[in-house]
Amino acid sequence: MSVTKRFEGTDRIVDDFLIGGIHASYETIDLIVDDVDVRLITEDVAIVVFAYCTQCIRRETKEPYGIQGLETQVAIKENGEWKLAHVHYSK
Repeated sequence: MSVTKRFEGTDRIVDDFLIGGIHASYETIDLIVDDVDVRLITEDVAIVVFAYCTQCIRRETKEPYGIQGLETQVAIKENGEWKLAHVHYSK
């Protein structure tokens, strides 16, 4: 998985990024979030910003791995459901 890869559409974000990338790379993932700020831009668009740290176990090597930083997410309402449309990580 590359942090520079682009995923087109909400289905690709879930299937290729979340399931195919993150879940394929890590056996366990504990995400700890703090200072969550949700801003509703329109009825169908929201921006979420929060501090995060992860505590993971790499699937292949069983080694612990973790990162921390700031995450920005853009969510869109599609067919009445909120879906992740964009993610940006800053360390």
